[in-house]
Amino acid sequence: MVGEINLMLKGVVIGGTTIDLINGSWRVGGSAYYATKALEIFGLPLMIITNSLILKPYIRSAGNIIAREGTPIIYRLENVRGSRRLTLLRTSKVMIPNNLENLLEGTEYFVIISPVADEVDINTLFSLRRVFQGARAIGVDLQGFTRIRNDEGLVMNDPNKAVPVIRALDSVDTPTIFKAERGEVQGTDLSQILNGSGNKYLVVTNRSETIDVIAHGKLCRIDPLPGIYGDETGAGDVFLSVSTYALSRGMEIRSSIAEGIIAGGLKVLRVHPPWFTQNEIYVLEGKVKESWRCRC
Repeated sequence: MVGEINLMLKGVVIGGTTIDLINGSWRVGGSAYYATKALEIFGLPLMIITNSLILKPYIRSAGNIIAREGTPIIYRLENVRGSRRLTLLRTSKVMIPNNLENLLEGTEYFVIISPVADEVDINTLFSLRRVFQGARAIGVDLQGFTRIRNDEGLVMNDPNKAVPVIRALDSVDTPTIFKAERGEVQGTDLSQILNGSGNKYLVVTNRSETIDVIAHGKLCRIDPLPGIYGDETGAGDVFLSVSTYALSRGMEIRSSIAEGIIAGGLKVLRVHPPWFTQNEIYVLEGKVKESWRCRC
């Protein structure tokens, strides 16, 4: 934890609230839910900008939700031959307040922006560049930007949509983690996507397999927690929120990614929050970092 800055930071979570039909049961979900529940474990003040107030009863930060009286996004999640199949049944938009920059004035903050169904689009990224510039760190999940659906609502990925999202933040010099799953980014030479930027990082996960990290122009790899099996829903949101929070505290990228891996892995293992403790992250961080290796 060398170089860590001890600040009471505010987390700004921008993303979707969903109601998910999983194995015949309905449950609240979406990036706004999973990121918020993860960051609440650190006792942080939070601002949640989402699409529906249905999230309110599920989080401690209920007084800090900015949302319309809108409907949640609705997904059906199914396991088909070992793969997850998503069907989008209903979508809705996140409304970003025009005075967000003023609301954050005088605050040390970091931003998580993680759409799940195009409720936040690329034009929003351009409109928020001044907010991003004032942040200590940014976490962007490419997932919701690359998702498309067919006429039946079946969700697929268009990896060609990932690079324009990354380019939208080229002029922002805030440390940024872009997170994607395998299949959401295009090309074999992922190191070229970031244009050699020194403080932009691309993390590509592949379920329980080795995680690719583009950092400082190098392709690095780090292993997930071993022996973790369970419900992977929301694990990526937990990973991104915890890694971005660590980066905002001044931690170097290897430690930041390791903290996110631990939090996301324990989320898979445990059904109900809190999914991890700060002490578990502290104890396991060194072991996870041992697997970090890079090639030029």
